[in-house]
Amino acid sequence: MRTYPIPEGPPKGSRFYLCSLLNRPALGLAFSVQGKDALGGGYAYLRNYGISGDKPYRNNFCIIRKGFIITSHRLCYLHMKFPPLKHLLHYIPIAIVAFFILLNYVDPFIGMWAAIASFRIIVAVLVWLVFALIRSWKIGGVHRNVVFCAFGLEILALMMFFLIKVPAYKCDPDEMVAHYEKNKAGMEALISYTNSALNDEQQMCLEFEHGKISMFHTSTMSHWDVGKELKSKIMSELGLDNEEFNSIKSQLSSIHCISVDTHFPAYCDIGYKRVGMGMYSYRLYLNPMSDEEKEEALLDGHYIPYNETTLLMFGGGAAGPDTFSHKVKDDFLRRHPFPSPNTSK
Repeated sequence: MRTYPIPEGPPKGSRFYLCSLLNRPALGLAFSVQGKDALGGGYAYLRNYGISGDKPYRNNFCIIRKGFIITSHRLCYLHMKFPPLKHLLHYIPIAIVAFFILLNYVDPFIGMWAAIASFRIIVAVLVWLVFALIRSWKIGGVHRNVVFCAFGLEILALMMFFLIKVPAYKCDPDEMVAHYEKNKAGMEALISYTNSALNDEQQMCLEFEHGKISMFHTSTMSHWDVGKELKSKIMSELGLDNEEFNSIKSQLSSIHCISVDTHFPAYCDIGYKRVGMGMYSYRLYLNPMSDEEKEEALLDGHYIPYNETTLLMFGGGAAGPDTFSHKVKDDFLRRHPFPSPNTSK
């Protein structure tokens, strides 16, 4: 390696330009010329001081400022107009965290599975984020303000998610009862209207998600991806016209439910909400339940009987619980006693 002689002492007022305080050889050269005492501290001290554009280091012998060395007029322009671009790596973990937060806002179920599948990556990104926050604090200036403002917005978004969005994706029997009592008349009207609109001996399972059809089954056909042409074919089989279909959709929306699944003349299931892969719904009998139906409701974990014609239902999917827990069901029946089949008559 080629070396250059170092003068024993620089003239008063000399200036030195270092590429970075993180560059040990460059800082070592300054120590050799100026002396450690004149600089006022060693490498670790100056590195942790947090020198920035608006926070120079000063002592009785020297001033250390942070600025730009013009090597390219375009790069210099970007640095002057957009100083945070110099520390672009500090923004990458913030952007990744923002992506996962946004994904959970759009669809918590997909967001949850994406987080589980990317668990190790998320841990690495969080470590990276902590490092970026520490470095940004030491760098200071505009960069620190931008990074911490973005981080603060992400914290606020997370708080809003857990305070507003998460409760909407939870459900329990008490919530279902409160919703049923508030919308009981609307549910009964929907069942009566659907029963009269369908052709004889035809059954229908219709579910909406964000205002669009997510499931449309009949006694002979099952479809999840329903286009306009297929929708018309299914409606024709069921005996529904556009006005009747739109009325059923409107009535479901008015009672804040998402699906109707007919099993006439015995009962009709009305879907309340999906949580993850599970569905909370109501089974409404057109006539009071028989002793056999009551006994099944009391024994089966999918059902919680509420009254003579109403069951609360929960069915799980491929992941998570499949039924109401014994504790939840027993606690609800203790507070809302339901007569056993032997004593109901």
